[in-house]
Amino acid sequence: MNPFTEVWTVLAGVAVTFLSILALQRYRSRRKLPPGPRGVPFLGNATQIRFDDLINEFKRLRAKYGDIFSFKVFGQPVIVANGYESIRQLLITEADSISDRPGKLAEDNPHQLGIAASSGPLWKEHRSFGLKTLRQFGFGKQSVEIQIQEEVIDFLNDINDTNEKPFNIHDFLAASISNIICSMAFGKRFEHSDRRLLKLLDFINDNLSDSNRIADIFVPFLDWLPGDPLNRKSRLARITEVKAFLKEIIEEHRNTLDENHKRDYIDTFLIQQNNDRETENSTFTDEQLLHTLVEFFIAGSETTTTTLRWATLYLIHNPDVQAGMRKEIDDVIGSSRMPNLTDKPLLPYCEAVISEVQRIRTVVPFSVPHYVKNDVHCQDYVIPKGAIVFPNLYSVAMDTENFPNPDKFDPTRFLENGEKKSEKAKIAPFSIGRRACLGESLAKSELFLFLTSLIQRFELLPEDMKVLPSTEGILGATYSPKPFKIRAISRV
Repeated sequence: MNPFTEVWTVLAGVAVTFLSILALQRYRSRRKLPPGPRGVPFLGNATQIRFDDLINEFKRLRAKYGDIFSFKVFGQPVIVANGYESIRQLLITEADSISDRPGKLAEDNPHQLGIAASSGPLWKEHRSFGLKTLRQFGFGKQSVEIQIQEEVIDFLNDINDTNEKPFNIHDFLAASISNIICSMAFGKRFEHSDRRLLKLLDFINDNLSDSNRIADIFVPFLDWLPGDPLNRKSRLARITEVKAFLKEIIEEHRNTLDENHKRDYIDTFLIQQNNDRETENSTFTDEQLLHTLVEFFIAGSETTTTTLRWATLYLIHNPDVQAGMRKEIDDVIGSSRMPNLTDKPLLPYCEAVISEVQRIRTVVPFSVPHYVKNDVHCQDYVIPKGAIVFPNLYSVAMDTENFPNPDKFDPTRFLENGEKKSEKAKIAPFSIGRRACLGESLAKSELFLFLTSLIQRFELLPEDMKVLPSTEGILGATYSPKPFKIRAISRV
């Protein structure tokens, strides 16, 4: 045989072997990815995933592929974690690698400022600062209970003024609950008719109920399509207006700042900003403060408001449950005083109702997406660096192993021998791990005091006794009820 032929034969053999090994490695690598629907070149699964109905879409994909599945959108791998154990493993066990945020969560926040949207050292510094500061102004203290009860009184008075006529409870709830955050962040509350407060509440409600928000995270260039199909311009206009309002408040604080007398979160932030004046690359900037305040309102007002709206809706659908709450309140508290937080362990049925509302209608069905900065292993799969992890909190609440017949509203799921069972490892309305909701303790206090006080004072009825409003929701960044009206019959 010609020596050149022999050389080429050997080289060809080596090349074939190398390419075969490479192909096998790529095949095995792909096999290690969580399973999912087959996509098409470039688009991936962008045209296959129903972003407008992700609750049912993820339910369908989970049934087909298991607790962890994947898909791609324009080359971006997305991993969806379902069930408590899968989510716990990723968000707690692998927290060091999966605690950052993907590059784009909101069009007005390209630098990922704030707390919920930030990553790395910025997030660690401001989460720590935020928790410490909020504790100074009420978190976990009796003073916040007093603030909540003051707002509950105004809320009940607003309802009493309806004179038993039909009304939408959303506006009353939103104004009262947002004022609790206003007290901590701004050092003051607003009248419920204040135009600035109403604009802020409208912005938050519109922003969270916008069904385009989820698709916008996955396919960011949709913002720039002709004709503004995702209402980007109107969203940005509302955001600009709200920021102008918040900037006014920040400037008012700056002009009246007394470093020896901190009034609220803004004062504390501005004092730290002044202390860092000589610090290179300080993160205590006005933009950081601005985005943090927006997050406080979104996380601290609308989510609690929406949970209470769901509670109201399910209580008019289930008058026996409402009657059970009222009997427990009457037996333990009576009518001579308002409920307080020391009553919580004495009202297990009321607590169970709140847990069941949070379960059956998880207001934040999907945790804010997480970015994977290093390859991690979960079950038998590799979650690759650069992937986006989407924890499906709704799947935890609808797990048939923990909650048989999960579509049925049944508060007794959370009772055992007349006592409230712990829902840990069963529902995750505030998410879990390092990125769990900053205001969980405040939200739990608000839910208890607002709902028990409402049921103590009023009997809730549907607008039309013959036609009950739908319990189907609207999915945006949150899962909220469709607009509905109720009547409140005074018991006083």
